[in-house]
Amino acid sequence: QITEGRLFVNDQPHRLWLKAEGVRLSLAPASPAPRAVGEIRQLDVALDEAAIARAHLEWRAEIARDRVRLERARLAADVGDVLLAGTIRGWTNPQYDLALDVLLHLDRVAANWPLPIALSGDLAVRGRMRGQGRAYRLDVVATTKRATLWGIQLARGSGRIRTPDADSAPGSAGARFLATLKADALAAAFFRARDVSVTGTSPGPAGWFFAGTMGGRATMIGPLPVEDVRAHVRLGPERALIEDLDVRLLGGRARGYAHVRFSGESEAHLRFDGVSVRDLAAHLSSRALPLQGTAQGTLTVRWPELAVTRASGAFAVRITPPGAPTADSLPVRGTLEMTVSPQALVVKSSALNIGRSMAIVSGIVRWRGDLDLTFRVHSEEMSEQQRLLEAYGYRLRTLTHGLVPQLSGTADYHLRLMRRGNEYAISGEGEMSGLSMAGERIRSLRARFAYARGQWQIEEARAIWETGAQAELALETTSENGFAVRGRLQRVNLEHWLKAVNLDLPLSGKLSGEIALSGLPGIPTGTARLTLEDGTLFLLERPAPFRRLAGSFRLAPPHYEIHDVRLDLGFGTMTLSGSLRTDDGAYALRMRAEDVDLAALLRRTMGRTLDIGGRLALALSGEGTISEPRLSGELRVREFSIAGRPAGEIVAELKTREGHLLIPITATLFGQTQTLLGTLDLTDPALTLDVRARFEELSLTPYFRLARRLSEWRGAMSGALHLEWPLGARDARTGARPQADLATDVRATLTLSSLNLAINEYALQARRPFALHLRGQTLKIEPVALVGENTSLDLSGTIDLGEVLGGRSRSGHELDVNGSVDLRLLRGLYPGLFASGRAMIRASLRGSFEEPRLSGLMEIEDLALRVLDWPVALTHGQGRIRFTASQALIENLRAQANGGDVTVSGGLLLRNLRADQWRIAIRSEAVVLTYPRGLRSIVDGVLTLQGNRQLQILSGTITVRRSEYTQDVDLAQLILAQAGERPRVSLPEVPIRPPLSLDIRVQALDTLVVRNNLADAVGSASLHVGGTLTDPRISGSVIVTSGVVRFRHREYQITRGRIDFPRDGTASGAPRFQLEAESDIAGYRVIVGFLGTFDRFQTTLRSEPALPLEQILSLIATGDLSQRAASPTTLSAGLGTAANLLIGELTHRAEEFTGKIFGINRFQIDPLIVGRGSDPTARLTIGRQINRNLSILYATNLSGPQEQVIIVEYRLSDRFSLVGTRDQDGNFSFDLRIRKRF
Repeated sequence: QITEGRLFVNDQPHRLWLKAEGVRLSLAPASPAPRAVGEIRQLDVALDEAAIARAHLEWRAEIARDRVRLERARLAADVGDVLLAGTIRGWTNPQYDLALDVLLHLDRVAANWPLPIALSGDLAVRGRMRGQGRAYRLDVVATTKRATLWGIQLARGSGRIRTPDADSAPGSAGARFLATLKADALAAAFFRARDVSVTGTSPGPAGWFFAGTMGGRATMIGPLPVEDVRAHVRLGPERALIEDLDVRLLGGRARGYAHVRFSGESEAHLRFDGVSVRDLAAHLSSRALPLQGTAQGTLTVRWPELAVTRASGAFAVRITPPGAPTADSLPVRGTLEMTVSPQALVVKSSALNIGRSMAIVSGIVRWRGDLDLTFRVHSEEMSEQQRLLEAYGYRLRTLTHGLVPQLSGTADYHLRLMRRGNEYAISGEGEMSGLSMAGERIRSLRARFAYARGQWQIEEARAIWETGAQAELALETTSENGFAVRGRLQRVNLEHWLKAVNLDLPLSGKLSGEIALSGLPGIPTGTARLTLEDGTLFLLERPAPFRRLAGSFRLAPPHYEIHDVRLDLGFGTMTLSGSLRTDDGAYALRMRAEDVDLAALLRRTMGRTLDIGGRLALALSGEGTISEPRLSGELRVREFSIAGRPAGEIVAELKTREGHLLIPITATLFGQTQTLLGTLDLTDPALTLDVRARFEELSLTPYFRLARRLSEWRGAMSGALHLEWPLGARDARTGARPQADLATDVRATLTLSSLNLAINEYALQARRPFALHLRGQTLKIEPVALVGENTSLDLSGTIDLGEVLGGRSRSGHELDVNGSVDLRLLRGLYPGLFASGRAMIRASLRGSFEEPRLSGLMEIEDLALRVLDWPVALTHGQGRIRFTASQALIENLRAQANGGDVTVSGGLLLRNLRADQWRIAIRSEAVVLTYPRGLRSIVDGVLTLQGNRQLQILSGTITVRRSEYTQDVDLAQLILAQAGERPRVSLPEVPIRPPLSLDIRVQALDTLVVRNNLADAVGSASLHVGGTLTDPRISGSVIVTSGVVRFRHREYQITRGRIDFPRDGTASGAPRFQLEAESDIAGYRVIVGFLGTFDRFQTTLRSEPALPLEQILSLIATGDLSQRAASPTTLSAGLGTAANLLIGELTHRAEEFTGKIFGINRFQIDPLIVGRGSDPTARLTIGRQINRNLSILYATNLSGPQEQVIIVEYRLSDRFSLVGTRDQDGNFSFDLRIRKRF
């Protein structure tokens, strides 16, 4: 046992110095092995320049013959604690296995380090050392929660030091260790890193303590993010090298190095390229800005020793725009020169081109995010600046309270942008053009401006609009109280400014004057002297243009004043002055209107012309409070007229007396004077307006004329009107009541002692007196009995007027109608309609105005309808119409139409008691039509009328049973007058709404018959009638199936006939006809053809056997060939034909006369220029057509030999005819004529 021992070692060759005091050692034999216990109370050790002072060492161990088991050995010093335990076997070449547990205080280690070093924090080391002799394995792990290594802050770091897998060779110069360091976070000055790892060996080559590689996932250099960090690291006794540094920086890459000297100046150099300008701006401004470009440049910094926080250097950037910029980003190009300091980046005067703008930038960007930048900008398109501003999070419309919704045009301005924390401040001055302010484009704007803490200030602003308007203004805005404005205006568009500041005033026009207002767009305060020209004033929500409005205004809530306001409406002038206090309702008012055109005023206020005229004058004055008003005045309408007729004069007075407002009204209209008296009790809390009037035999006729459909009505009434309207208690502060309740308690009664109505000769009157009662929004109708010839109608119930008064329907309608009505009353609603019959009505009206429900039944008896000049009239109509809520169903309505039968069925969909959609089926049988003129038809029809309020169409099929055209046609006159205008089929115009379109098919199969002086034929037709009722369009075709045509009393058998009506219905598309007929004349078969339109057609002539054209004309005109003239000329033949046509025109008139007098229907004189003599002569022919097949003719010459002939012809068929002839000598002959076509 050794107690209080001392030990001193001074090994100068190895620079080791050791001093131990208080040494205690004991060795006690024990079984199975001796135990050794020792302690050194104070141990001082120095190795080179590193020293451990005042350490404490203790140990416990078992010592056997061939081994030592170290139970515990602990070294405690100011730099930390070291625990060691394990076993050692053998003494010559010992084998050992030791466990190590160390806690180091890094700040104490730095204090005892021979060189200056920045260390702090605690480091825990645990490990194990195993080996034999000089060959061993070491594996230790070091961890720390927070520490500082060479000025770099480390959080949650860990490290591992171990020997390679192969044992160290004995006798080597030294062992090599593998070292790994990991840290969750690193920080130093403007440098931040996460997930950093360092791997290498110690000692490194060439005398380095450590050499390896470094990697990191995310790093921040100032505000710039760096990713995927890779570098080589070497650590020596005096310096550290970071080489081959390669990182990803904002879409680009950066490469460089860092030399850290523990004593002296450290430096770093970084070169980068491909850096995204968008990402760079986002990290500098904390906003995503619409910029596009790439940056490249260099960063060089230096700092003393390990003091990275004191780094300074230079930062140079060059920015290039993309080759194909996108539409949503602004291309950026230019250069930035910056210096780096420990606190910030200092931007020197640098030039940037952003989009179509050029900016000179200088200022400071601090590492913590604050800004102080100055911009000198020239912009060719200010909308790009707005995009940048709003990208910062400031909406222009919000900042300017809607005055400037969008930037546009060009600008030159100087701007300073500052940021402190999350607050921005802007100041500057400049000039813009092309900007839109308050809805109008500005030609030029100069101003100084500033923005801070949500408040804008614009001073010395002078704006000139492209419309010529000007303004000199100073504006100040705040986020709480809106904005204030003062300055001068000249012809500024008031409507645009009101809309911009969200003010709703019934005014518009060009505004000039001086203003000084604040509190906008809320309740304004200030003064204004204004003139408004060429504007519009909204009266009852209707625009009324005016020429000029001028006056002065003073706004000092709750007191408001207006002075000398004069309004020139163009149709009259009004003046107004007064004041109002909104707190107690005190007011003063003076108002005057002179020579106002009443018709123009009503047209402006009501939006339509009422055909009411006159000249209006108003004088009104008063002062008091809204709760106790005092007013006096007069309203007079001179030269009052209705429907263009002078009506008279209306005079109304306004005056207060003993708390009552009296309003006597005297109206002298159409020679009748009516007096109404209105009274308003101002002392009554209910504030009831009472209106009374009496009517004695008041003529309603001039008032019916105001409505076109009632223009033929006449009437008169007698009775009294009483109205009570409680306006209700007023608000204590404003004296006003909500408008929605104004009509709630209206009570009115109209009592009619007599009511007489008349339409033409038909009269209606009320059987007994009745009354109408209005209670709030309900109109009650006492039982009304209207009587007249064949009319007895009872009406009673209630009508809900809630929707009419601007509210909602509550109880709904409950109206009942019962009785009978003479249908002659329809003429009073539809002029030009002649009607008779009777309708029995049992109906009720329920629902509301928006959704009325009509139910009931109407039975029609002996209905007759006729429209003037229409070809169809209905008689003896019987039927029933059933109403079911929103439908009207026609149940089996039958009538006679022109001798035929008509059945109507279908229904109508009602909306607001008006037909909204309908579908009606019409079936007719044997209806006789005389249309067009001369055509009489018997037809059957199946038609459908369907439509809505915009369009209706009549479609279906009409089948012609028989159609005859018997009117004679003067063919010669028709041919000689080809230039005449072709008549068009049409009907008399009837005001049908909506217009009626047609889509009707007409079918006639061998039922078309033409029987007149020109033809006796039968045909078929397939036609389509389109267009409208007043302008029908006919298309299709008519085919002649058989018949004959007559020309110059000779029949021509129709062999082919067709008429085509084109679809276009235009003049160029007139009906085209093809007609071919033939006849036997003097043994020749003559074929005549017509092709074309009635306006222009071609005639073809041929014969069998073939003859020259002039001889065919001679056959047609005279019935004979010219044989005497050996070679008749074409001129004489044409002359003879013309003479025959002219004589035929004259003899046609004689034929009409002789037919009426003597009963003959053929009287003809034929000139014979190419007859059998050389001298002209004429032949007289008299005859009568007994029936279709039998005719008798007598012919004689008027000069020369008479050659009298009597001919009787009987046609057996179209092919065979028998002809008997007797001449003047008494000779008879009979011929059988047979037609055979080859």
